[in-house]
Amino acid sequence: MTFIVPACADDTAVAVAAGGIQLRKEARISMDKERLTITPDKVSVDFWFRNETDKAITTEVAFPIPPYRFDWDSINGSHDFADFKLWVDGQPISYETDAQAKLNGKDYTDLLRSLGIDVATFGEYDWKKDPPDGSPQVSKLSPLDKAHLVQLGLLDNLDNAFPQWTVIKMYYWRQTFPPGKLLHIRHEYTPVVGLEQVQVDNIAKRFPDSCIDSSLQQKLGSLAAKDLQRTNGGSNNYIGATWVKYILTTANTWKTPIKDFQLDAETPAQTDGHSWLISFCGNGKIQAMSSGHLVMSKTNFTPSRNLTVYFFMD
Repeated sequence: MTFIVPACADDTAVAVAAGGIQLRKEARISMDKERLTITPDKVSVDFWFRNETDKAITTEVAFPIPPYRFDWDSINGSHDFADFKLWVDGQPISYETDAQAKLNGKDYTDLLRSLGIDVATFGEYDWKKDPPDGSPQVSKLSPLDKAHLVQLGLLDNLDNAFPQWTVIKMYYWRQTFPPGKLLHIRHEYTPVVGLEQVQVDNIAKRFPDSCIDSSLQQKLGSLAAKDLQRTNGGSNNYIGATWVKYILTTANTWKTPIKDFQLDAETPAQTDGHSWLISFCGNGKIQAMSSGHLVMSKTNFTPSRNLTVYFFMD
């Protein structure tokens, strides 16, 4: 089977764009409603699909992950979205996982698997230890096998043995859409976020897709001033920026437009006394529920670009 995998939209930090579920272009199934909630801690999406024919449609549906590589000093660890969860009409659904290892256009999946190496986790590389503890699966290889992987370029050298392949991964399942009825599909996962300390005066230039206006710029200045007072001037007018990328255009593999779309961008539940502001570029009606909660609504929405939601904290 063939799926369309969106291009990776990595930021200069570690943000990784992921999006909604998709399939091969299917003009018979419409997305009647989408409710997208984005926080730095979780992305959750509810879809209501309608099969507009008088017969059931069964097809493969996928949640593709942008290609990712090993990053030994990643702030957020693995980029494989391993906590992806799925429900259909309120019931948890199992799914299949496909992961391939590619390097310079060649597929090394079978070779690595034959050596007992899980390609998606880079040999179960331990990201949690500081410094990281390496790959237990790679460490068990014989000197001859390890040397062969170095020769192929799959490991950088015999000493570090850092994995060099790119992972192409997706979750997929077979879904039946009943005729003329709404089907509710929900999924959620922990995003891989971008993190940076940035000077207030440079925020709009650093994040040109944040749509920061003059009013928000003033509020960001106030947050920075609050942080300066807290640290006795030690922050040098910097503010913390976190961002989450989301691939909206996966919706275009279904019948367009999305009849009823809503985005809720919310700050984390636990703020430890910090103040938050949110900003993103949207082409729908944006309503401020609070400084930490923005809602964008749009009817008959055909996404033409993807989304980055920025969270600023003092």
